[in-house]
Amino acid sequence: MLNELDFRILNCITWAKTNPPPNLSCKFFTPLLARIILASTKENDWILDPFTGASTSGIAASLLSRNFLGIDKEVDFLEISKKRREEIDDVETRLEYQKRIIKYSDRKV
Repeated sequence: MLNELDFRILNCITWAKTNPPPNLSCKFFTPLLARIILASTKENDWILDPFTGASTSGIAASLLSRNFLGIDKEVDFLEISKKRREEIDDVETRLEYQKRIIKYSDRKV
């Protein structure tokens, strides 16, 4: 479909968390993920995550001014994703997460 629409994939980036920090609340994202997004996209680019789970990539994308489309067949994950997205609508929460990104990045958010 991408070829038919004159799109092409330049890079395929896989994020493998071999030793992830505990994230029991599903509220935090790994700064590494933000660095991948910063390194491989520009503002307003689209990010597709076909197995989005709790939308960690979507939260990072939103905080970094990227568009995001997440797909998952598990309704429970989609509900978590929705709640996480609503959480960053709060300005103070959004700014706190953006500060974490700046701490681990060489770019301004």
